[in-house]
Amino acid sequence: MSDTNNELTAIAAAWIAQQHASEGTKEYEDTFWAFQKMVDLCMDDPMIAWRVILEIATADQSDVVTENLAAGPLESLLSDHGESFIAIVEDEARRNPVVSDLLGGVWKGRMSAEVWARVCAIADGTCWN
Repeated sequence: MSDTNNELTAIAAAWIAQQHASEGTKEYEDTFWAFQKMVDLCMDDPMIAWRVILEIATADQSDVVTENLAAGPLESLLSDHGESFIAIVEDEARRNPVVSDLLGGVWKGRMSAEVWARVCAIADGTCWN
């Protein structure tokens, strides 16, 4: 993906808007592309996905965004690329309480036992599930 900060910001803003929109509305439909883009990025370009996840988490800490970001893109990223990505997530969570809190809403999903144990350790027993 050829990315610029503006493109990543646009993805983040549209993803956030989609989370706040009611399903079936024009706004929901108009921003659904960002949901799909994040699915694709989490599978195919984890570093770009991570940058967008951080942008979303910084821009909007509402319950709906936090819950859907944790159990959506962040969980997918860790399920698909956990072994190679968990150290990056751990480092950010140590510096950034927003990310540490976000990890509390991640479900185990397809994560390996080792990655899941590290997620739980980062969340410091505050897992939402």
